[in-house]
Amino acid sequence: MDPDARASCLRAILLVARSAHLCATELGRLTDPRSVEDRGVGTGVLSDRYKESAGSAARMVERAERYYREMRAGHESHERAIRVVNAALVEAQICVRQLQTGLIEPNDLAMQAEKIERAVVRASGSPS
Repeated sequence: MDPDARASCLRAILLVARSAHLCATELGRLTDPRSVEDRGVGTGVLSDRYKESAGSAARMVERAERYYREMRAGHESHERAIRVVNAALVEAQICVRQLQTGLIEPNDLAMQAEKIERAVVRASGSPS
């Protein structure tokens, strides 16, 4: 297994979690009743900041998928190191789908980001 591809894959997955946290914060701001009154936001339209973060997350998942394919080359999918990285990648893919719909609660999105982070920690501790 290519350890550089594995590390790059996990870094890209962590960036998805970071984008998800940013989107959760932005969604929280947009749905806060005080924001609607004070700033005139919350019209149901996603902000540019949210769209940029969601777009970044989508690009990072694509990058992670490429690194994952490179990392997997010549290895069995049942090997633990492959499985735990795949689990982190799947969590990131789920998150990106949720970001793209824009129909997720901020707290749920934050929890999904935390799931990604925990999956990356498990994958990082797995032997290469």
